[in-house]
Amino acid sequence: MCRKDASQPSMYDLHRLGWNSFQQLCLTIAREVLAQSVKSFLDSNDGGRDGAFCGTWTPTKNETMSGSFVIQCKFTSKPNALLAKEDIAAELPKIRRLTEKGLCDVYVLMTNAGVSGKQEERIAAELTSAGAKNVLILGGTWITDQIRENTRLRTLVPRVYGLGDLSQILDERAYEQARAVLDSLREDLAKVVMTSAYRNAVDALDRHGFVLLIGEPAAGKTTIASMLAMASADKWKSSVLRKR
Repeated sequence: MCRKDASQPSMYDLHRLGWNSFQQLCLTIAREVLAQSVKSFLDSNDGGRDGAFCGTWTPTKNETMSGSFVIQCKFTSKPNALLAKEDIAAELPKIRRLTEKGLCDVYVLMTNAGVSGKQEERIAAELTSAGAKNVLILGGTWITDQIRENTRLRTLVPRVYGLGDLSQILDERAYEQARAVLDSLREDLAKVVMTSAYRNAVDALDRHGFVLLIGEPAAGKTTIASMLAMASADKWKSSVLRKR
């Protein structure tokens, strides 16, 4: 079974994310959208698995998949790139090894590249022939849809605020305020790493409606506060005020 992804322009320039940030985005989608407890693996020795989980997932009302899921991310820095068979050639022997070990019942390929209908069929056939029982190909359009529809996902991966037109998700007042914060964050946002401190702050803001950031100077409090302010403008349409 395969998930199709029509190739069309994205409202987010995902090709600007960089490999590591794109991988974090994909694993966050798996946790938040697919509602799974995903394990991530070291970039240098992932054995063909950027992430994995065991369980059951129901992608649509009439579909249910279960077993060992493998998540593999394919990132391209080229805008408007299309996924090709050559892009997954190196993964095929890894899938065979994982299948032999009983670790790959469902293979989930996530990419920011576009995926045409014909290419989706060809690539899925290659992945299935390597041993995967079920294949899901989630391309750039599908990922963009998840970002657009899920405010918590944008909050957890705030780098996406700098990759698209904020006016498409914020009203005019919130847009003008958020734009000023985003412009001041531009350089830092490209280098930001999602830490447990930031995730804890997001959870506290969700639960209590406010968060107090305490730490040493230059510990990243201002960056975290700015990202939370952006997310609040997005989620609650709240005003964003910057201390001068």
